[in-house]
Amino acid sequence: MPNLQALSPLPIITQKLKDQAEANAAAAAERELETLEKLAHVNDDHSNANNDANNDKDDVDADDSGTQTGDDDADDDTDDTENTDNTDNTDNNNNNSFYNDPDAKTLEELDNFSNYLQQLQDSVTNDLPSTINAAKFSRILTEKYGFLKPLITNPTVSSYIKTLQRAYLHSNFSPFGEPRMSPGGIVMFLAMLNRFSLPPTLLGLIVCFLLSLKPWFIILTLALARFVSGYRKKQFTGPNDSSSPKPSILNLKNSPAFNNLTSSSSLPPVGSSALPPDSSTEYDVIILGPGLSSLYAASLLSLQNFKVLLISEGGCSISSVTHDGVTFDSEDFTAKRLLPIQKHLSAAVRTSSDPLGGVRLYRLGSPSNAYASSIIQCGQSAPFVVSSSLISDFSSVLLDGFDGSTSLEPYLHACSLLKSDASKFFNRKIIDPNTQSLMDAFGGYLGKGSFHECSVRYSQDLFRSLIPKSATPLVRSHIAGVGFKAENISMSSCSMGVQVLEAGGGEGAWRPVGGGRVLGKAMENVIKEAGGEVYNLGDTKIERLVFETPADSSSSATSTAPPPKCTGVKTSDGRVFTAKTAVISSLPLQHTLVNLIDSSIRSKTPVENLELLKERRPLLKLYLTFNKSSSELELPCADFWRLPSASLPVDEVKHDEAGNRMGVKQGDIGAEPQPPKFTPRTSWCHVTFPSAQDPSWETLNDPETSCCVVTVEADEDFVIAPEAGEATLSYKINSTSTTTETKANMKRKILSDLQTLFPTLTPEVVSSSTLSDVIRRGLTHNCMRFAAKCVKPSTPYPNLYLSGEDLTFDSMSGRIAAGAMAANAVLGYDVFDLMFLGKSVVEDLNENVGGVTPKTKGEKEAIKLSKSGEAKKND
Repeated sequence: MPNLQALSPLPIITQKLKDQAEANAAAAAERELETLEKLAHVNDDHSNANNDANNDKDDVDADDSGTQTGDDDADDDTDDTENTDNTDNTDNNNNNSFYNDPDAKTLEELDNFSNYLQQLQDSVTNDLPSTINAAKFSRILTEKYGFLKPLITNPTVSSYIKTLQRAYLHSNFSPFGEPRMSPGGIVMFLAMLNRFSLPPTLLGLIVCFLLSLKPWFIILTLALARFVSGYRKKQFTGPNDSSSPKPSILNLKNSPAFNNLTSSSSLPPVGSSALPPDSSTEYDVIILGPGLSSLYAASLLSLQNFKVLLISEGGCSISSVTHDGVTFDSEDFTAKRLLPIQKHLSAAVRTSSDPLGGVRLYRLGSPSNAYASSIIQCGQSAPFVVSSSLISDFSSVLLDGFDGSTSLEPYLHACSLLKSDASKFFNRKIIDPNTQSLMDAFGGYLGKGSFHECSVRYSQDLFRSLIPKSATPLVRSHIAGVGFKAENISMSSCSMGVQVLEAGGGEGAWRPVGGGRVLGKAMENVIKEAGGEVYNLGDTKIERLVFETPADSSSSATSTAPPPKCTGVKTSDGRVFTAKTAVISSLPLQHTLVNLIDSSIRSKTPVENLELLKERRPLLKLYLTFNKSSSELELPCADFWRLPSASLPVDEVKHDEAGNRMGVKQGDIGAEPQPPKFTPRTSWCHVTFPSAQDPSWETLNDPETSCCVVTVEADEDFVIAPEAGEATLSYKINSTSTTTETKANMKRKILSDLQTLFPTLTPEVVSSSTLSDVIRRGLTHNCMRFAAKCVKPSTPYPNLYLSGEDLTFDSMSGRIAAGAMAANAVLGYDVFDLMFLGKSVVEDLNENVGGVTPKTKGEKEAIKLSKSGEAKKND
């Protein structure tokens, strides 16, 4: 190998620089000496000329003072004068030649030139280290990237580079051309276009045209944007701890827990830990509260390499409750659309061999009953079956012959258009408020959208504008009933957004096989596989949240002091569990922000709009088991809903003085007064028969038995309604709610109502009945629920986040969406991810971003199955 140091051009360059500096200094000194000699000679000639002129002048003066007056003397004087003038002109010409000489320099100019030479010599000396470094860089460049030298030294490439340099020096390298409009005109024109909600891509092209951007700049910008967006989409969001793997595809196929999901009758309930978690263990995230929202958020974060502790209270399982050996769901697990639910579940429970982690979904009903999913009774009208042939049933059963079809069809079409940007509405809740304000200022695609406008208006307005006036009261009532059923709230109080989201029913309904216990167990497997824990506190309560006061805040709190940071949770038995990253509460929002936070902390850092939120009326559940099978009792596979809030409106017919009909003033839907206490055949109720619906009932339970769950609203014997002016509009538990007499009276009324609806359910077939305690279900579905600024995942307190159905709405889809929102907020997804890239924790997990890349054919087929929605074939 040749000696690189010997071949280095550095010594040669250094010697050349030294020789050049010495030569320049010698030449400068020689030029300076010649100039000084010339200047001295010129000054001597100038002095001699001045002396001759003075002598001639003395002679003239002497002649003028004499007494001679002859002509010869006059002529001599005249000649002498002319000679004197010629001498002066000669001297002046000599002086002009000195100033016109380009090589002549004054003493001041010589001093400046001498200083310049000194500065030049100093600069050469000072630039020597940088020159040496440049030579060293050139040597390294030649060693490592010498293969590029022919390209760089190519004449064509060099010419092109010089052309760009000249264009840059002459300011011809600007990306902007001559604008086609003034800046004010461009802004006004874009503001007018923004009202049409144009796509961002088209709006960007219009901006490029108006600004006369040059093609090279547009291409460069698009390439850079494509590169940045592609890199961002592939980037892992969340903690990047290489010490532990990210189990985005779990290898649980051979684990006992996975095999027991769909085949074992002894599947333990979710959260039945033999030993409580150690309070000294530090977790990344602590999640509070039972239900699907908590489990889903915990599963997503576990797949993103977080160590999660999920705890609930009340003595019930995380997703189900057991009475007399029979397991019941703790909440409704019904989904109206299959593919979105499959996509979200696949992100949370996917294994290496199964895109749904052992969970299977079944469709309510059967082909013989057109997959009937529910039976609704609007007020005192006859029950109506909601099935996949919903639109034709409206025309044939309800005799609605609007425009050759039904009044329901244009209503459903309008709802589908209004809810098209519902995902954007919920994603905006994760974005910073200042960014939201900026997005609202731009409007258009970045604005609030149509669903936001629906959510802050009442459902009554939607019905009056979208349902034809020719529709009969029966049709209008059943259109309202087909919409939102989960709460007994009138159309004049319910948010239009809920009706838009839940409108439909013709697609059918799906539920997980095995109910919430199987679905919860699949998510629990994911949490434990990632090192987390799921635990039920039993009778122990969650006492309060633990906060850490910042060190730089003074004891006397000021408005500028930073808010305290939530670091954990304390239970009633004195244990404190700490979290490094976040504490997520899926409990009701008012309970979390009022009861679990100390009043001193709330007074220093208040929560905006909290006093405007109202709690919905709590619920009661009656769990029944029967000593006969579902087929013997002829139990339906569809849920039953009695909806007094959708009772028939009373229209007012207007007549003139002659008695002729002038028109009809439509009445309000659900305007019938409701009794303060539960009344059979009148009050709101929901009846479901899991034994007749779930295909796994005979495997997980005794096939000779059946069950039923009746949900009603807690009346004034159990809860006390809030009064105006209270700090929080939440219900208070009545002291008589726990008495045996009060519960027995409620059970008697519910059983009487149930037997009226289903005559085969006589007291003789009831083997057990258990009435639950009061169940709080969060906020009522009014407009303030969607408009309040505090209803979002983040809170004013760092590290404290919210989840649960209060963020969205009461349904399986709403609870899953709330869990995903909380996970996105904890992971730090921003507006660029959510609004422009379509990037979220669900999308990342489904695309294996930051996780295990599938290698085997089975893994690839599993992911392909989850994306295409073909898992429906396995139901």
